[in-house]
Parts: sequence; structure tokens; C-alpha cells
Amino acid sequence: MMRNRFKISGDSDDKKERGLKSLIFFAFRMFVTVTVSFAMLATVGYFVIRQVVVVGERPVPNVVGLTPEQALKEITQNKFTMTFEKYEYSTILEAGRVASQYPVGGVKAKIGSPVRVILSKGSPLVSVPDVRGDTEVSASIKIRAADFNVGAISRIYDSRVRKDIVIAQDPPPQAGAPRNHEVNLLVSLGPPPP
Repeated sequence: MMRNRFKISGDSDDKKERGLKSLIFFAFRMFVTVTVSFAMLATVGYFVIRQVVVVGERPVPNVVGLTPEQALKEITQNKFTMTFEKYEYSTILEAGRVASQYPVGGVKAKIGSPVRVILSKGSPLVSVPDVRGDTEVSASIKIRAADFNVGAISRIYDSRVRKDIVIAQDPPPQAGAPRNHEVNLLVSLGPPPP
């Protein structure tokens, strides 16, 4: 009978020991899980707070119309960075000037954030109309209708071409030129006087 008791009591100690080991292992796993979770949350929190709270905001300077060098100076003096995006045609600004920016001037942005700029390629080139053989009046109308201006009008005697007819033009027909560019005309005075 004693033997039976020891055996039962030994089994109970083994169960208690295994239960204690399980409990310790479970507590260790929970400790590691909580510690790793806390570390991850603290890291994410640090970066969120750094971006939102620590970094101040200020108005972005307006650099539209400036040269890239002037824009860079203005942007860096205001503690922003400048990023070049691309070139675009602009009917307002000459080539090489800042045509637009994002964020726009006056809007508040985080200090150190980039200001993206787009530079002007100048006015887009438009095909010059062919006005040779037209009357001076008709040529002027066609030139203005194509968004060009009538430039200098020179006159010469030509026995082969009637009076007030366009003999030549500069730029030549179908050449590309910016809008509002001047088209110079050479107009016939008709046959020379006898």
C-alpha cells in the first residue's frame, strides 16, 4: 500500500512540475510579446510625433516667374527644398522661368518639405500661315487670325506681281514660331513706273 501512495504522489509532483514549467513558459512568451509590441508602438509613435508635432509649418514662398536660381535661393531661405518636375509651354512666361509650383505660394507646409516647380518652355510654336499671293489686307487678316502680329511691311516694284500682293514673308510659310510673333511682309508696288 505504501508503494501505491508513493507512485501516486510522484505522478502528482510530475504534473505539478510540468504545470509550473508551462506557466513559466507562458509568462515568458507573454512578456516577450508585450515587450515587442510596446517597442513597435513606441517606434511608430516616435516617427508620427516627429512628423506631426516637432516639425513646424510656414508659408511657402511664391516663386512663379523667377529664374530657377532665384527660386532655389528663395525656397532654401525659407527652409524648404526644391524639386524640378518638368517643362511646360507657357504663353505668359518666357522660357526658363518658373511657370508653376506645388504647393502654391502662401500655403502653409512643413518645414523641409519639397516645393515642386515646373519650368516654362516659352510659348508653344504655331505654324505660320502662307500669305504669299494674298492681298496685303487679306494677309494681315490671316496673320492675326493665326495669333501672330503683322511686322514690318516692305514694298518693292515687281513687273510680274500686281500692286498690293504679298511677294514674300518672314518667317516662311509653315515654319514654327511662338504666338504673337511678328510676320514681316514684302508687298509689290506693281510694275515700276516708266
